Amino acid sequence: MDAAIIVAKQCVVMLIFMFVGAALYKGKKINKDGNVQIAKLLMTAVIPCMLVDATQVERTAERTRGFLVAIALGCAAHIIGIVLERVVIGRRDGGEERKIAGFGVIYSNAGFMAIPLIRAAFGEEAAFYAVAYLLMFNLFSWTQGIALLSGGVKGISLKRMFLNPGVIGVTLSVVFYLTGVRLPELIATPISAIGGMNTPLAMIICGMFAAQANLTQCLKNKMTYIVGALRLLAIPITVMLLYKAAGAVIGGNEELRMIMSVSVISASCPVAVATSFMPAGLGMNGEKASGFIVITTLVSLITIPLLVYVNSLF
Repeated sequence: MDAAIIVAKQCVVMLIFMFVGAALYKGKKINKDGNVQIAKLLMTAVIPCMLVDATQVERTAERTRGFLVAIALGCAAHIIGIVLERVVIGRRDGGEERKIAGFGVIYSNAGFMAIPLIRAAFGEEAAFYAVAYLLMFNLFSWTQGIALLSGGVKGISLKRMFLNPGVIGVTLSVVFYLTGVRLPELIATPISAIGGMNTPLAMIICGMFAAQANLTQCLKNKMTYIVGALRLLAIPITVMLLYKAAGAVIGGNEELRMIMSVSVISASCPVAVATSFMPAGLGMNGEKASGFIVITTLVSLITIPLLVYVNSLF
């Protein structure tokens, strides 16, 4: 219950950031070009710094085992998303919108939202395990995700897959941890400060998306409800039940339960902002994702605390 209350409070803070973003856009202080530039800053600098900062911890055998478990859980969560997307959306006609909706169902906004929520609920140690989920996010989104959007494996670019800020950030963070490299304070301090900008900037961007989107039109789109139901309820609930069943079979201590909770929160996040940027990079209309991102982000501020509460009951 305590974790759910903490997460709920953090969600209110995120909502305030969204209002700031919406006000800046509506007040014409920032336009669409500025929104794109802030998003690029977030993707190329802030998130990699946040990932590196989260893994600047002492390497221990227990922590390494936990990280491997977190990778397995993150992999399972994405496979569940892929299966549910295929069953519910994958067989529908609809061209670009269907592909973009499918991507949004599978890939959550864990990079922008999960780590601050996890830090608030479980502390700095838990943020380390959230990196494992993001490792799986980058692996799957730049392979299966690109194949889904482009209509086949031919669309996968090894250069884009390995030389993008998300993958570089995750790779550096894991390498630093495994090799025991600890950055000197002169470097670690600015990296930590830049990484700390993640939540405000990410939610301000979401607020700008909300200000640009035609919410009435979004709510009239049947696909919005399908994406929302899968992304915010079906996938995280299935993930939660799978983890609980696995925990009942293999047993587990407090550390394992915490790692499972980290993965549940990551899987409970709304449609990834990448659902807009990645299709645009493939020549698709990325703005079709705006409604999915905005509606699921707003609703997730209610569903995430509820799911955290349910997860704490058993």
